Amino acid sequence: MAKMKLLHAAAGMMLGLSATVASAAFVDIIEGAEGTTITINTNLTGPSGPGSSPTISAGTETASIDGYHFPAISPSPVTPGIFVAAGLVESIGGPLSDLVLLQASTFLDCGNIGICQRLTISFYSDVEGGPPLESLIPTAATFLGSMLEDGTLQDMSSLLGTLPEGLVLRVQSDTERVPEPASIALLAAGLAGLGFRKRKWV
Repeated sequence: MAKMKLLHAAAGMMLGLSATVASAAFVDIIEGAEGTTITINTNLTGPSGPGSSPTISAGTETASIDGYHFPAISPSPVTPGIFVAAGLVESIGGPLSDLVLLQASTFLDCGNIGICQRLTISFYSDVEGGPPLESLIPTAATFLGSMLEDGTLQDMSSLLGTLPEGLVLRVQSDTERVPEPASIALLAAGLAGLGFRKRKWV
């Protein structure tokens, strides 16, 4: 891992659920080059008024957004809450390089807003010398699997299949890695050895 980094974005969103308005809501979490920033883009209506699209960048700080979501179908107020996790890996069978936690409350009666739900999304990126991300998954959360990161905006909805109706969650992980000093030294030694062998046989 090139650089020590721990990115945690907690998105606390009060989602107003109504059958009268349909929207393709999304939350995009984008990790900047070498893990220096994290940006959250969303088209959820924010607390500053209808149509606001909060975009928040942070280094090792915590970023938060609040918004309202109006899907096409209004779920039952008795729908249970969810607490799920999914991850990205750099190689098949490898450890998690990024972790997404999604926790949603039960549906509540929010007065004139309609049926609403509190949704919290957390994103963690790996830290050199830090604990494995697997250890950060709460025991109460259900781990739904991982996918191979490719540096593009990847749709996690297939793993986090219990997202509120109409909400899409996507994550873009930084795949640009600077070789660690030990790796560079090993490569240099190998190249030096090849040069010596070539001179020997000339």
